[in-house]
Amino acid sequence: GKDLEEGFYKKNHLITVGIRMLIASLILGAITGGLFYFMFNDLDETFGFICFFGTFISGVLLLISLIYIIMGAVGRASVVNFVNKAGEEKFMQHLADETLYIYAEKNRPVTIVTTKFIIEVDRGVYRAAGIDYCYGYSYRGNTSIKAYDLNNRCTTFASGIMLRSNDATGLYQALAKVNPDLLIGYNSNNAKEHKRRVKARKA
Repeated sequence: GKDLEEGFYKKNHLITVGIRMLIASLILGAITGGLFYFMFNDLDETFGFICFFGTFISGVLLLISLIYIIMGAVGRASVVNFVNKAGEEKFMQHLADETLYIYAEKNRPVTIVTTKFIIEVDRGVYRAAGIDYCYGYSYRGNTSIKAYDLNNRCTTFASGIMLRSNDATGLYQALAKVNPDLLIGYNSNNAKEHKRRVKARKA
């Protein structure tokens, strides 16, 4: 229900989350490090375990935060480069005229499907017309939509989407408008048909 603001693609959620996790890891590391330093001589088993566990969690958070920041930086660079090549005015006009569906979280655009492209705001831009087969995917609670083209290359988008929701349905319908022969849903018939199409394309 809102217009897309110019420059929206420069705001990267992965970088934001990564920075927050980085700050949390540094704070936790400082607390556990301080406890260890000031209580070194009187460190009993309980405080020793707390220091060890806190340091371990801090290290894990630090590693994950760096992964998020790097992924976000690469994704943002990919989208920004695409927009710069197309021209921002032309890009925004394309969105205004050709957008079929927008999946958003808390008014933050995540995935935009147009007649030509899938714009995954945090990760990159993909051609929509080449998608032949797609389905909802969940791994350890992380949901997304997986899509395959006729070269069997996989694209993942709409991270965090509820798989049985109006948003998922809207994305599938938008992709089906781009390719009326799109195979939707993970099942043996669709998998076999997709393999047949890939072989036919290669032939």
